[in-house]
Amino acid sequence: ADKLFSDYLKKTLSRYFQVSVLDNPELLMDTAISQNPDAIIIDDNVNGISGDTLSTQIKEDKTIGYIPIILLLRAFDNESYLSHLGSGADRLGLRTESICKLRADIRMLVENRMVLRERIRLFAFYNKIREITGNPPENYINSFKMDKALKLLASQQYNISDIAGILGYCDAKYFGKKFKDFYHVCPSDYIKSIVG
Repeated sequence: ADKLFSDYLKKTLSRYFQVSVLDNPELLMDTAISQNPDAIIIDDNVNGISGDTLSTQIKEDKTIGYIPIILLLRAFDNESYLSHLGSGADRLGLRTESICKLRADIRMLVENRMVLRERIRLFAFYNKIREITGNPPENYINSFKMDKALKLLASQQYNISDIAGILGYCDAKYFGKKFKDFYHVCPSDYIKSIVG
C-alpha cells in the first residue's frame, strides 16, 4: 500500500534477489502459484487488507503454503508482536528495521527452504527404494555390490584389491570384511571354492 516503501524495498533488494511487487492483494494467490517465489514479504496492511489475513490465506493453501513469509509490521511492541503470531508468517519484522537484517532474513529463509526440500526429496527417494525393493537404499546398494563382487571374483580377471576398488571400497581388507559379513565366507575362500 505504501508505494515509496515498496519502491525502496524493490530497488534495494533487487541487487540480491529477483523481486516482484504486487499492489493488488487479490492477485497474490494466483501470482504466488504461477511464479512459485522463494519467499514472500507482506506489509501489515495492503490496500486495506491485513497482512495477517494474506499470510494466513497463503499458509492454508496446499499448493503454496510452504513458501516462507516475512510479515512487516508498523509497530513492534510486545502486544502488537504477539497479536500477529496467528498469521502463520515465518518471520515478523519491523518496517523500519535494517535492510541488511531483512536481506539476511530472506536469505536464511530461502536457504532453510532449500535444505528442507532436499531432505524431503531424499526421504521420498529412501521410501521409494524401500517400497520397490523391500530394503532401505543402503541395504539394496550393499546387496548390488556383493552380487557384482561374486561375479567379478568368479571371473578371476581381477585380484581382490582391484575388485575392492571397482566396487568403491577404500581397501581390500574392508571389502573382505563386508563380503564375509554378507556371504559368511571371505573372498579368497570363495575363489578357492570355485577353482576347486
